[in-house]
Amino acid sequence: MMDLSFLRNAESLPPQVRRAKGSVAGRSLKEVVECPEGFYVLVSMKLPRVSVHLGHVSIMQVAVWFQQTYGCPIVIHMRDDLDFLTATVKQKGSERPIQFTESRTKAKNMATELLQCGVDAEKTFVCNTTSCVGRLFHTMLHIEKYTQCLHIESELGVTTSNNIGMYAHPATVAAMTQPASLAGLVPSKAACLAVTDTTDEPVWHTALRYSEATGAPAPCVLMAAPVPSLRQVGSVIEEDAPELMGMQNSTLFLADAVGKKISNKLNKFAVSGGRETVEEQKERGADLTLDVPFALYDLLESDDFKVESIRAGYGTGGSGMVNETGATEFMMTGNVKKTVAELVLGIMGPMASRTKEAKDLYKVCSEPRQLY
Repeated sequence: MMDLSFLRNAESLPPQVRRAKGSVAGRSLKEVVECPEGFYVLVSMKLPRVSVHLGHVSIMQVAVWFQQTYGCPIVIHMRDDLDFLTATVKQKGSERPIQFTESRTKAKNMATELLQCGVDAEKTFVCNTTSCVGRLFHTMLHIEKYTQCLHIESELGVTTSNNIGMYAHPATVAAMTQPASLAGLVPSKAACLAVTDTTDEPVWHTALRYSEATGAPAPCVLMAAPVPSLRQVGSVIEEDAPELMGMQNSTLFLADAVGKKISNKLNKFAVSGGRETVEEQKERGADLTLDVPFALYDLLESDDFKVESIRAGYGTGGSGMVNETGATEFMMTGNVKKTVAELVLGIMGPMASRTKEAKDLYKVCSEPRQLY
């Protein structure tokens, strides 16, 4: 279990980190938040196949918490280089390699959606690799000099059959962890707190290995527990459904936070561990190891008492969640899905309403400037 007691308002830290579901690599989190020169939060993301989803929002929740609590800058980095190197586009029943301009457009659209997550525009900078490679290049070369191909192959699964850009890509992410790459934006000796989830861990090894080899400042990589797809507990959203339609059905997108889309998706596609009859549910309770709605609730609900109430009642049968009168209610799968839908809508609903505002924010946040 991570010791987070040194953080300001630690009890309000998003549950995907606070409930010992996250992990830390590299520099200690305590050292980063107490750095005399300050620190910046780095959010570096792959471009999604569709659009921003709950997994991205979960990471941004953590980043925004640090910004609101410590007044630190957020740097949002879109990996459009990786998208251009690997993505394909379906066209007339076949697939073709994505074009450079298409990847850049995807990066801009994703960044715009992420800005809906409640960032402080004056202290937020968004960029994509291809637009800021000039400021990254010097650091990238140093990192590439100390990175062996065998490390990239073993950690990221890259092989000699992949294009050569796949070997260089991790260095672009690692370069963003060095304040020298952000000269004029953050202090020259600012610490870096990289916020991600555990599914993206391998790419950060390059940054940590470079720091170990050269003595360059290491980032603190804070990895939250990932949001599963609706198909399976423990799954990875972008990998769970290779086909595009499958992903659209098994993923809660930010754009779904209007009307009844979230509720409909949970009811129709979320795999449940609940029993088929009321009698069986009361006798045996739900199998929570299979129950996606409860996994989402456990990940995103900040009230520990509510989580444990459902875990005890829904998972074992008998009494369930405490209602407004203080009494307990028996819960079936439908009750849990409704509760989860309300929770997710409470998180993403306000964000989805900022669509027009985010377009103006992008113009401000994409302009290089001093963030402190």
